[in-house]
Amino acid sequence: MKGFFVLFIIFLFLPPYVRAHTLETDGTIGAVLHVEPQDEPVVGQKATVFLDVKDTANKLLLSTCDCRVKITYKNSVIFSLALFPKDPKTTSLTFPFIFPEDGRYVVQLAGKPKLDGTFQPFTLSYEVQTAKEVPPTNSLWKSSTTIHIIHAGAIVAIFLGFLIYYLLVEKKKKK
Repeated sequence: MKGFFVLFIIFLFLPPYVRAHTLETDGTIGAVLHVEPQDEPVVGQKATVFLDVKDTANKLLLSTCDCRVKITYKNSVIFSLALFPKDPKTTSLTFPFIFPEDGRYVVQLAGKPKLDGTFQPFTLSYEVQTAKEVPPTNSLWKSSTTIHIIHAGAIVAIFLGFLIYYLLVEKKKKK
């Protein structure tokens, strides 16, 4: 029975597989990449790429950054663009892109100060894998909340099953 409780605790706190956004850093500057739809861009369809940039030294303002993004596929640059924030105080950069073929792409964000010395230059790289099919928009299984609820329900059902079994065995021992 002790083994069951150990397994119960392990599975209770073990998260299900979830695709997470990736943080890359270069010195004090880091950014999280997110690609819509659902971090699985579909070949031939418009995707929106989001980069949320932070500087732990608080020296970087995107409005003072000469920020450029390039996308490479099979070691060839297929896209390059200067990025400008929509709001001078924002920490996010976005741009649309259509991934032309199925495969693994590298998205690279490079930035240098427009005025020397305001922040350190940086380069951040991310791998993005395309999806061959359109991901479901309201899929029950894509929701991490739903997956957590299903896992919790299964754990509770198993726990109750073992508890009932244990109580029945103890009741028979007392007879």
